[in-house]
Amino acid sequence: MRKLRSVLTEYKAVLFSFVLSGIIFSALLAQIGIFPFGPLTLLISDMNSIYSDFLSEYQRVLQGNGNWLYSFHAGIGLNLLAIFFFYLPSPFNLLSGLFPQKNLLDAVTLITVLKIACAGAAFSLYLIKRFRGSKNTTLAVTFGVLYALLAYNISYSFNLIWIDGVILLPLVFLAIDGLISDNRWLPCVFVYAILFLSNFYIGYMVGMFSALYFLMRLCIQRPNTISQSLRKMIWFAGTVLLAAGLNAALLLPTAAVLKDNMGLFGQEAPLFRSLFPAADLLLKSFPLTFDGYKDSLPHIYCGLITLFGVPLYFHSKQIRTEEKAGAAALLVILTLSFMLAPLDFFWHAFDHPSWFPYRYAFLLPFWLLLLAYQGLITSTEKRNPVLIGAAAILTGYLLWTQKISSEKLSDSVLYLNILYLWTVAYFLSDQFRGKKSILAVILIFCSFEAALNARDILKRYAPDYVRRADYVAFRDHYLARVNEAAPTNGAFYRMEKDAIRTYNDPLMLGYPGIANFSSVASLSQSRFLKKLGFDCYATWCTYQGRTLVSDAFLGIRYLLTDKNMAGYQPYADGILHNSSAFPPAFWVSAPFASFPDLSADDPIALQEAILYAISPTEQPYFSQIKLTRQNY
Repeated sequence: MRKLRSVLTEYKAVLFSFVLSGIIFSALLAQIGIFPFGPLTLLISDMNSIYSDFLSEYQRVLQGNGNWLYSFHAGIGLNLLAIFFFYLPSPFNLLSGLFPQKNLLDAVTLITVLKIACAGAAFSLYLIKRFRGSKNTTLAVTFGVLYALLAYNISYSFNLIWIDGVILLPLVFLAIDGLISDNRWLPCVFVYAILFLSNFYIGYMVGMFSALYFLMRLCIQRPNTISQSLRKMIWFAGTVLLAAGLNAALLLPTAAVLKDNMGLFGQEAPLFRSLFPAADLLLKSFPLTFDGYKDSLPHIYCGLITLFGVPLYFHSKQIRTEEKAGAAALLVILTLSFMLAPLDFFWHAFDHPSWFPYRYAFLLPFWLLLLAYQGLITSTEKRNPVLIGAAAILTGYLLWTQKISSEKLSDSVLYLNILYLWTVAYFLSDQFRGKKSILAVILIFCSFEAALNARDILKRYAPDYVRRADYVAFRDHYLARVNEAAPTNGAFYRMEKDAIRTYNDPLMLGYPGIANFSSVASLSQSRFLKKLGFDCYATWCTYQGRTLVSDAFLGIRYLLTDKNMAGYQPYADGILHNSSAFPPAFWVSAPFASFPDLSADDPIALQEAILYAISPTEQPYFSQIKLTRQNY
């Protein structure tokens, strides 16, 4: 009965961590005005231009209105399996199928909140299971909330696939601990399989870090012979390979698409150089130091309590020297990875990331929180000298940073951080050790601190969040026209519109268009469309730069526009008909081999040559005119 009561207490703590993290994040969304508490949505950056539109297609497929493998709602045709596995493999996305299509944005909000809450629950569960004898469930909840509200999670909340790696990282470590201590290999297979399924890109980063952790744990294991170590290494490698093998049917085709289309493998390694001064990294450990999500420093804030817990970890006599050495080695590796270009390149799966740097930054906060928690529960020596020393050093660092670079640290943020530092040091001091009441105070204070930092980030995003009314108005305006002109009864043709909300509007509205933006976009297809005159690049293509001929050649029969276009006939209100549209062209690996050379740089010359190849004539199809004011 006592054991059952202990288990129930542990899981109540995990549930409390889940609920508290979810409530805090939901309250922050309500405060900045996310629907239904205001006019805004969570659509910003990639969430606006990629994920929400892909989720629209995913939702249609889940509800029986689409195909899992292929879609004509982007490009000349799109490998939908690669899209789903690269962008939408998370099990959380299945929830979108439960929502009506008009409420997709509500599904986005729910999924985001659930992921943040699950991150907190997963970390609390790991701490309780890993340090079962500590009985510090309140402290485990505190650290779970800090993990849920990591600056990384809030800053990159618009990249939902990355948060799955944050959730699964503690569970991977828990499975590794079981493999090392009890030879339990099945949990490892299960967790790694879910990790690689949820997102193999972030899964690679978690996998590399967990491999380093496995080697560290193996080296400090006692007793441990060479044969035992080799056996466990074989077991570990086998479980990871088996987990990858379970996803091979999805991994291999997606990898082939990425390699052939975008060349994301085999990129040239960067030169050995430092990416930023080492002293700048420590500032990112403090709240209210957000510096953007593009070309920013690593988002590593995870609560000021870690800045005291980590020194206590290395000060504790209850922790073996070998373990401290291993922990320090991982800290050094992660820290140097941020600053040295080749190591940063390694963590990004040998890829040069665009826009969002340091995508593996959540690994360091996880490690800091883990060490800090262990330091707090094992420290039996007098803490006050360590706490005072750490607070004094950190205060000096803040004052020095503000003096030499005041733009990085305003006066208000400086004084607030100093106040927080000494308040945390006071709560952790020897006079409060062992008092259960102070743990509740620490939970409240740390939750408030993390919430304040998260609020600061979200308020900076608020001006750029898409308004729900604007999204709905755009969707409803064009959806009515799409339904009017969409193919029916087995017919197929393409249609497009001249107004652009994002490059993936065809996926959002569910019509067969050519616009597309994704990392799995076909490079050769984009080149071909660009040579036809469309505004395209490697990863995106828009319906701009078109002519009547390019529309006809691609089988674009209807144009959704409020303008009058020469060569098009009115079909319905806001819809023009292209009577010259060919039967639709489809994309194959070696396209249009009998057509003229596709290397032509002049789209009009290429269109002229294609028309001549189809129907030779002595007179040119296009003629040049001199632009005058009457032409505008």
